[in-house]
Amino acid sequence: GYFTGNVYEYEKRFRARKEWNEKHVELLFEGIYKNAVVTLNGKKLAEHKYGYTPFTVVLDDALDLAEENVLQVTADNSKLPNSRWYTGGGIYRPVSVLVGEKDHIAWQGVRISTVSIRPAKILVETDTTAEQVEVEILDQGTTVAKAQGHSVEIELPDGKLWSETFPYLYEAKVTARIGNEVTDEVAETFGIRQITWSPKGFFVNGENTLLRGGCVHHDNGIIGAASYAESEWRRVRILKEQGFNAIRVAHNPA
Repeated sequence: GYFTGNVYEYEKRFRARKEWNEKHVELLFEGIYKNAVVTLNGKKLAEHKYGYTPFTVVLDDALDLAEENVLQVTADNSKLPNSRWYTGGGIYRPVSVLVGEKDHIAWQGVRISTVSIRPAKILVETDTTAEQVEVEILDQGTTVAKAQGHSVEIELPDGKLWSETFPYLYEAKVTARIGNEVTDEVAETFGIRQITWSPKGFFVNGENTLLRGGCVHHDNGIIGAASYAESEWRRVRILKEQGFNAIRVAHNPA
């Protein structure tokens, strides 16, 4: 079942805050279904065709810091059916304003990957125009390692590995600086794990692991396509309680 499709038009009028002066301003759209076009003060800033992936729109060149701004978003979901499940339509996930310094850490600009598990070693890559990057690794609030650089390998002494039965998490605190001035800070949680596969099976940290998974779509039952943190957490909790250890959301990211 599905509702009749349509072209959805949104308009928001707002004044820029004083603290946005000399700052970098972006809009984060977590999901618009689909064929989205974003315009600010009559200037087209972005198009995003796919309905399930988040995207950001830089407002700097079109934002009026003195007068009223007119933000317009159009989503075209008129050609239905276009899926085997209910897609929803229009803006169905949160929208946020991101404000930072000109030299900031990009949205989702900190990438942490496992280099090895014996010893436990990670690679931290930071996307920023700032001159200096400092990385601090915390274990339950205690600093266990430090490093500097936009791309650094860090070894964690006695590092604890992540697994489905022991989902241990660390925190990486990344600070961007120009001279002595802090321009941005980001904190990311991460686990240390190594995934390999072959005709012999699927292995997590060298342990043969059977995937007990579910193929889920992005909707939340009677709530529909709207996405809320509580409903997403509830779904994962129930799947975990039922013995699942994997979720497939490949073609329509939740």
